[in-house]
Amino acid sequence: MSVGLGALALAGAAAAGGHGTTHSGSPVVTPTPTPTPTPTPTPSTGNGNDAINGNGSVTVGGLLPGAGWQFSTDGGQHWKPGTGNSIPADQLAEGKNTITIVQIDKDGKRSEPAVISVVKDTVATQPDIKTSTGTGAINNGGSVNVDGIEPGGKWDYSLDGGKTWKPGNGSSIPGDALNEGKNHVTVRQTDAAGNES
Repeated sequence: MSVGLGALALAGAAAAGGHGTTHSGSPVVTPTPTPTPTPTPTPSTGNGNDAINGNGSVTVGGLLPGAGWQFSTDGGQHWKPGTGNSIPADQLAEGKNTITIVQIDKDGKRSEPAVISVVKDTVATQPDIKTSTGTGAINNGGSVNVDGIEPGGKWDYSLDGGKTWKPGNGSSIPGDALNEGKNHVTVRQTDAAGNES
């Protein structure tokens, strides 16, 4: 019969009257960190401005089943409980908001904070329009200049009192896009948050 070296050493210790040492127990398990939430503005403008209007929200993704979450708009001094999976616009101030969000799993462990900056914008600026000549008359080589378009905004114009609209391009309406004679030009802006002037 062959005996393994480990078994032979243990038998020798027992025969000599020694006291063996027995190790037992479960392996050490490192707790899994609670995932950090992933906030995004909704609807997303897709242009890097992270702006929402009064009907928008900040969607909070990455939430675990049974977990809760909180958010703060003052750098963590005060916290509000999250509801569902979003922060509605009416919970934010007009202008820039820096929002801190943490997830709390069912065991009470808090995640690392997620921070997002979102602009709540509920008013679009009314564009300023004037002729390139500075008078009320232009020829085909002139234009109607459009100023006051916000970054990320777009504009449209109408020649029939708003019944139909054409997309604006650049910062002017060329003279050859107008009708011969008197024109009533209406310009509206849609800003990055989706507000219309």
